Amino acid sequence: MSSFGMRGMSQPLGIRICCCRVCTCINFGFVLSRVGLLKLMQLGLAMLCEGLLIRYGVPYADSIGQALTSFLATTGHCFTTTGILLLCYGILGEVIRPQFDNHCLRLL
Repeated sequence: MSSFGMRGMSQPLGIRICCCRVCTCINFGFVLSRVGLLKLMQLGLAMLCEGLLIRYGVPYADSIGQALTSFLATTGHCFTTTGILLLCYGILGEVIRPQFDNHCLRLL
């Protein structure tokens, strides 16, 4: 993965394509870290649940009842929240992360 730039390293940021770099604002260090990969897996699971519910659950919504609606809402909110967090940490990870960690430490 030598074409990916990581923040905090001497290597330039972004993706190298031919003679220039693109997407220099994306923090690939977070996306490729253990926490970032966990967020990507969480996003994939939310997409899988949504797809299965829509494909196989909606035709039987009358017999399933309120549980289908609740689970659809829960997975939709999980997908949205995880996507927003991944986007924020991916773009603004170096700015947000220390402040967020300090805030969490103060709560403990």
